[in-house]
Order: sequence, then structure tokens, then C-alpha cells
Amino acid sequence: MFTLNSALRILCFLIIICSVSKCSDITHLVFGDRTDGMPAAFGDFNSDELTDVFVLRNNLHTMEILLAHEEEPLLRPSRPDPLSCTFKEHLITSVVPGDFDGDALMDVMVTTIKEKVVDDLERRLTYVYIIWGGATYLNCSDGFEDNYMVHMIGQPLAIDFNQDMIIDLFGQSVRSRRMFWVFGKTRDKPMEIEMEENSVPLPELKVPHSHAFLGKLYIYGCESNQI
Repeated sequence: MFTLNSALRILCFLIIICSVSKCSDITHLVFGDRTDGMPAAFGDFNSDELTDVFVLRNNLHTMEILLAHEEEPLLRPSRPDPLSCTFKEHLITSVVPGDFDGDALMDVMVTTIKEKVVDDLERRLTYVYIIWGGATYLNCSDGFEDNYMVHMIGQPLAIDFNQDMIIDLFGQSVRSRRMFWVFGKTRDKPMEIEMEENSVPLPELKVPHSHAFLGKLYIYGCESNQI
């Protein structure tokens, strides 16, 4: 029978456990004085075998890479120039590090939405940028915000469509068609390949659609289950 004494014993036990197990705040040990960023992605940008962190700052207008170190603070801005890109009229919605041109150096895909929209259609549109990277720099030259790679509805799925070890994208075009965007080694805009089932247009994707599971993926008439 559950009695008052039993309840008191359980309460005392919980108090002892809570007093023994305490959490430590290591924020400053990890980030130093850069505590205003929101972690968005992870990757070894400068190929030093340490995991760097991609953070969003400036109210989602700026993407910055904090480089990992073995001493505290463990994550620090690049010196002398920070590895960052700032969008003036767009808000960043996602960050995907990877190789988008086959040069074995990490690039950064950034998706954005316009900060100020005029209608519901524009609110659904996503702008995809590829920020070309080197071991020590990001290519964020003046005017890069006007040179998006893909204009689509919803968020993209990063895949390797043609198995060439270069990241491609899948999603829904502005014409509401399921589309693959296939990147090459030239850093040009990707080739568009529409997904069709026996040349019959497929229904629109939901917004947002699932990126973790694609139930039936039809490529050139071949059906396969993809996870």
C-alpha cells in the first residue's frame, strides 16, 4: 500500500538525486564571447579533422563558420577575416555544408526566404544559394544575394542524383513540378531534370514535405523505395 511514509521516502530520494547531479554551463568554454549565434550545421570546413560549427547570427541574416580548436574556447571566428556571409533582404532558413562542385573542398548551401513578402505565393518561395568555399575563405562577393542558384517552393532535399560524388537537390519548382537540380564542376546553375511517371506529371509536394523518407521515388519509369 502506498502510504505517506512511502511518499516522503520517495521525495527525500529525489531531493538527494537532484542535489548530487548538477549541470555545468560550458557555453563560454565552447563559444567564448560569440554566444549570440544559433547553431545550424556541423562540418570540417578547413580539413583539420576538427568539427566546425555553422551558426546563424544577426537575426538570421548572417551565416558564420566558427572554427574548432583543441584549446578553450573550442569554437572561434576565423582570423583575420571572419568566414561569414550576410544577406540584407533575406532570412536564412537552413544551412547544408558539402561539395557542390567536385573540388573536394567544402561549400555551403544556404536557403533563404524574403524578409518582406507581398502575397502567399511569395511566402512559399525559397531561394537556394551556393557559397563556394576554399580551405580558408568563402566567396561572398558584393552582389551575391542577387545570384541565387535555385528558386523553388519549400525546402530542398540534398542527394547525389547521378552518383558523381557532387551534391544535387530535389524539390518542387516554382511551376509546382517535382524537380532534380544536378550540379557539375563548372559552378554554373544546375541542370533541371523533372521527375515524371511515364511522362505523367506527379501531384504537388506538401509544404513542408518530408526530407527523411521518400515513399516511392520514380526515376525514368523505375520504381524504388528510398530512405
